[in-house]
Formats: sequence, structure tokens, C-alpha cells
Amino acid sequence: MSPADRDEGIAWVEHQLPGLIEKVYARSVETLPVYQDEKHVSTGELRRSIEDNLRFLVRALRHPGEPLDLAVPEQTGRRRAHQGVPLPEVLQVYRIGFGILWGALVERASQSPRTEVLTRLLDTSTRIWAVAEEHATAVTEAYRATTAEILISQEHRRAALVEVLLTGHVSKDAGPWEAASLLGFPADADLVVVAAQTNEVAAESLPGIARRLAEQGCVSGWRLTPALQDSASCATWQALLVRARSTS
Repeated sequence: MSPADRDEGIAWVEHQLPGLIEKVYARSVETLPVYQDEKHVSTGELRRSIEDNLRFLVRALRHPGEPLDLAVPEQTGRRRAHQGVPLPEVLQVYRIGFGILWGALVERASQSPRTEVLTRLLDTSTRIWAVAEEHATAVTEAYRATTAEILISQEHRRAALVEVLLTGHVSKDAGPWEAASLLGFPADADLVVVAAQTNEVAAESLPGIARRLAEQGCVSGWRLTPALQDSASCATWQALLVRARSTS
């Protein structure tokens, strides 16, 4: 396919973009509850993100010989991770956008009296699907990397709060009472300290213990020290466990 033929098709797509953006937005809001209010992503931001990512696809098709600039999908992945939007929903918006874009190209080719239009589309299909795959991969990798950073940051902060609570030292951010509140401990609760010996440096003695305690209605906070792993947890653990079972 000649550059002139390719540019003609891309020009048509660019002319259709405003309508395609609205279709993608409407379909996304209709099918994905997370976007039906503005708790995570505002209406304006969602529209801008859809436009940015569709234009990314179009630019990649206009310049097939150039390396892909993945800044747009990577930014989308990072931003959605910070906003707490689940990754499947993030990728679903992308799939909706790509599906609508591809559908528009197919419809144009099928309705054209010129058979070469369909031939051009078939010639570019490999490039289109390759770009789609790289886009999805960039979004996913950026999202997962950002999520890992967030989790590590949260764990570090939680460990620091446990340190404040166990030692009674006042930090610039919180004293013991504030630390207990941020960790989720009731203000009038008694606390018990548990120490579990580790078998190796930086290893968890009780893997998944915080989650398992939480499933039984008990809040806990953990820190790992060179010698031992400490936990501050509810002294009323058994009562919370009984209450959780009775309401299930």
C-alpha cells in the first residue's frame, strides 16, 4: 500500500474521531459500573483519556516505520492504578475503543465501491493488531508497576505506624493515638503484642496472617525487625471472631 493510500485512510479516521470518541465513552459508561459515577474518574478525564489513546493508535498507523511512543498508554496505566480502577475495567475501555475504531474501518471498506479500499485495510491489519497488543501491554505493565509501588508505600507507612504504637514515640505525622486510629484500632481497645520468630532474614513467620486475621474480624498491624516480627492486634480477637461467624 502506498503512503498516499495509507494517508487517505488515516485522514478519514481522523475526521471521524470526535464521533468515535463519543461512542467509546458512551459504551464504556454503559457497560462498566466503575465509570458510571465520578468517584474514581471524572467525565472529562475519561473523555480525554479515550481521545488520547485513540489518537495514539491513529498516529501509530500514520507512521508505521517509527518506534511506538508508549507514553500515553503508560500514563493511562499509572493514573488508573492511583485512582483505584481495577485493571480489567481499564483494559476493557481500551478494547471497546479499539473495537469501535476497527469496526469503523471495516464499515468504510465494506461500503466503498472501490475494492482497493478493502485491500488497503487488509494490508494494514497486521500493523493495527500489533499496535493494539503493544498498547495493551504498556497499559498493563505500567498499571502493575504502579500498583506494586503503592502497596510497598502503604506497607512502609503501616510498619511505621506500628512502630509508633509499640514504642510510644511521637512522629511528626502521628502519636500513638493517631497511629492506632490510622491502623484501624478502636480507641477504647486493649492491644496485645505477639512476636513470631523468623527462619531467615526478611522472611515472614506467618505468611498471610494479616489477611487471615482480617477475615475473622480482627485488625492487626505488623512490622519486621532484624530479630523478630511484632504484631499489634485486637485483644478482643475471639469476640470479634465469634461476631463475624454469627453474621455470616
